[in-house]
Amino acid sequence: MFRFAGSDTPPGYGSRLAAKIKEKNLKVVFGMGSRALRGAKDNFEGLVTAYASLIESGLRAVFMGGETGNDLINSQVMNKGVESVDIIHSIRALREAEKRAGHKVYLSLALIYPTPLQGLVTLERVRNDNMRLLEETWPDSVMITPPGPFLHTAWYDQREKFGFKVDDGVIRDAMEYEYVLYKPPHLWPKLGVSLEGKPFVALLKECNEFRETVEKALNIPTDLSDEHFLMFYCAGIREKDDIMKAKNETMRDIVSCDYRTTLEISKKVNAFSKELSSRS
Repeated sequence: MFRFAGSDTPPGYGSRLAAKIKEKNLKVVFGMGSRALRGAKDNFEGLVTAYASLIESGLRAVFMGGETGNDLINSQVMNKGVESVDIIHSIRALREAEKRAGHKVYLSLALIYPTPLQGLVTLERVRNDNMRLLEETWPDSVMITPPGPFLHTAWYDQREKFGFKVDDGVIRDAMEYEYVLYKPPHLWPKLGVSLEGKPFVALLKECNEFRETVEKALNIPTDLSDEHFLMFYCAGIREKDDIMKAKNETMRDIVSCDYRTTLEISKKVNAFSKELSSRS
């Protein structure tokens, strides 16, 4: 079992890898990152075929960046290159491929919230469009993260344009920053970054509030990546209720420093991997 290291394995290229895996009769289970494809609606059948080939060769988990459900923000602020219709039909193709291949694939969809707005739309509109996107696609998890002006990105190099203010020394501070996702935002260490007048702690608060909305209103788990799903799959944790239970129990492991659940999962993953490799 493994994950492709790259952030994006195009389905067309991936299907060629899948053909080699099947040709060599390799018994593998894997996850990968895969971007939404421009023109997915028009190339729907080809995309389904490519995804189905990957699933047949062992694909069980996918990470996809959605950024937001608002086309204007994705175009002007994110420079994403695809529209929401492309994201929706890419995911629909993956779901159709699941049916054809006869195996479940767990999808983790990433969103950035809040986001630079540049006066283009309101944050409420972005939030509503995000919810609409999720209701159209129903991913297995949503990874919701706050915006960050990272070094050598447009958000850093043109930070004034996007509404960011960045203190001197913030790069080193960010490299040493302790992320504590399940603490209340006011307990997080301060970081010298603000967006459109909102300090970093306020951005964290808005991010956390949206995360809670997704979980409560849509009953979609958050903060589970494709790596989580790949490990859960190999450990035999495959139903939604069991996945949520494992998520909560492993979080208690971290908080309590008692890692018995996490260790039990890792043992099952290792046993699954060893048994799978013996079939090749």
